[in-house]
Order: sequence, then structure tokens, then C-alpha cells
Amino acid sequence: MKKIVVITGILLFPLFLKAQIAFNTVVPLRPVVAGTSFQVQYIIEGAEVVDDFKPPIFENFRIITGPNIYNTTSASVTGQNRISNIVYTLEAIKPGKFEILGAKATVNNRSYQSNNVFLIVISENEAIQIAKKENNNSISNYFLRPGEDPYKKIKENLF
Repeated sequence: MKKIVVITGILLFPLFLKAQIAFNTVVPLRPVVAGTSFQVQYIIEGAEVVDDFKPPIFENFRIITGPNIYNTTSASVTGQNRISNIVYTLEAIKPGKFEILGAKATVNNRSYQSNNVFLIVISENEAIQIAKKENNNSISNYFLRPGEDPYKKIKENLF
């Protein structure tokens, strides 16, 4: 009898858990080119209803569009987990390393703030140099350049 009660309790335990609220800021991991647009996402997980959302002031950036709000649900151990994704499309004005401050949200009369993130913005010339360097490294293994020994190339690159 005790085993049945314990097993039933273990199986019903997830139903009594309340979902924890997770609030994160997401930006591109790679450097962004000045003058081009990119997205900043504020993802709120576990909130049934977001009562209030306050974005930060985007210094050194120009707002192109936003906020665009996407709501969805995902399955989890405790049942359905609601996810709100608030997206801003921004344009970097100048090169540098900039901090994008976290947004503030009120959920069930509790205030939450997302994490601050850093974003590296590079100039168009730097982007061209990086692209050339990446192309030279990747192409050099597949093509025979003038003066290269084909047998050595085959030996080094044949798996």
C-alpha cells in the first residue's frame, strides 16, 4: 500500500510544480557590420501572461522594426510551457563594442529583468578582410594553386 501511495505521489508531483520564469536577452554571436540590421530577442519562458514589458534605450543603435511579439508553447515535464519572444530589429550606427541592456517585464505582479549582453560591431572594411581570410583558408584545401605539388596536397587532404 505504501508503495502505491509513494509512486502515485511521485507521478503527481510535477503537476503541483509552478514553472519558473526565465527571461533572457539574445543577440548574434558573431560581430555585426556597422550599417546593417540584426535582431535582438527578449525571450520570456514560463509566464502565462506578461503584464508589462519595458525595453531598454538602444544607445548607438537605430530601431528598424519592433517590437514584434511571438507567443508559443512547448512541452515540458510540468506540462505546457509558454514562451513569449519579443523581437527588435536594430541597425548598428558605428563600430565598437556595445552593451545592450536587459529589458524589464512584470509577470504576476513580480518584476523581472533580462541579462545585459555585449555586441561587437565591425566596419565594412573589417568584414571584407575577414571574409577574404575565411575564403582563402577554405578554398586552398580544395584547389591546386600554381606551383603546389599535387601529390603532397592529396596526401595532406585525403581522408
